Amino acid sequence: MTDTGKAFYEKLIYDRSRYSVWSLVKDLRNSKKDIQIYTDPELIGKYKRISRKTKDGSTTVLTKWAKLIGVTGNRTRANLNLRVMSKVNVEVPENEHGVEAGIRELEAIRSFSLVADGKLNLHEIGIKTKDTKLIGKLKRLGIVQPLLLNDEYLLDLEGLPVSTKKAAISGYQLGKSELQVRKSEIICTYLRRLLWMKEKGLTVLPRKLDEPEKTESELYLESLGIYGNYYYPDHTKTSELERTYLTTEVIGKVNGIPKDLIPNIWRFVNTGSCKNKVIEKILSEHKGAKDLDLPELQRELGCQEFGLKVRKDYLRELKYRLIMGKTLVLDNHKYIEDTKINFPEYGISVEWCVKETEIKV
Repeated sequence: MTDTGKAFYEKLIYDRSRYSVWSLVKDLRNSKKDIQIYTDPELIGKYKRISRKTKDGSTTVLTKWAKLIGVTGNRTRANLNLRVMSKVNVEVPENEHGVEAGIRELEAIRSFSLVADGKLNLHEIGIKTKDTKLIGKLKRLGIVQPLLLNDEYLLDLEGLPVSTKKAAISGYQLGKSELQVRKSEIICTYLRRLLWMKEKGLTVLPRKLDEPEKTESELYLESLGIYGNYYYPDHTKTSELERTYLTTEVIGKVNGIPKDLIPNIWRFVNTGSCKNKVIEKILSEHKGAKDLDLPELQRELGCQEFGLKVRKDYLRELKYRLIMGKTLVLDNHKYIEDTKINFPEYGISVEWCVKETEIKV
């Protein structure tokens, strides 16, 4: 395997003691106080957009600040995004579908790309917070300055490395993380099916879930991007030309678990067994969920979905560090694509492929 990262990532990795963009994101995510992000980073400047800019003429952001609700990324690439909740005005035009025309105040989820495939994408961000401990730390690092009003600050990311060197990543740790994410996905899918059964008052799970038919009004609103109190803008409209670039992907595969979980879950709910013995072993540890009442089952599903989110975040962090390490070598000095981790307790293995992928933007 060649060191494909050197030409693309430049000198973005520094010694392990340095504070990095990843460190900042973790501090923002773990803050005990609300963090708000300025909603138009291009007004601040130094926003080196990699993707094409899209426009959605039917919305107007009502507030300049939006609440930080999470950090997202990609489980195979070195991406890092801030996810925020914004308030927007959406205009519903005159129509023949029984929907009242006019302006609706809705909420929309937006993402700001800090790091896109290993490259710093947003060099300055505005934040608003009462977390004096966090701001004090950032002041000592020299990366924050106050804006006009109290609790409003400008963060300068340009002097920060995108990632810092860590101790070599354990192949077993990475394999276990891939497995835990897959297990959590299986458990959550199983609990969602049980919850659907409880809500319908059924004792047998049908092969296909009955979805309520949508009204003409609902279908029309969805065509505008309106789903209940949320708005999902159309990101396909742009006047910019399409362009491409190459990036590195690390794709994990858990051998022994099929992609389509539903047939095995259907069989397990109705008979207590599966054709796939790995899924059966995983679900057997949660067999008692079938006897929970509705509120207990809802709580259990909530806990499992939160656990799945935490495990996905951790896997993203490991992949991010691995890709930004350029050489994709694990702690046993083996290249990741030559590594296979066995988990005999489940009778499965985890392995990876590394490839250069063309990204269209």
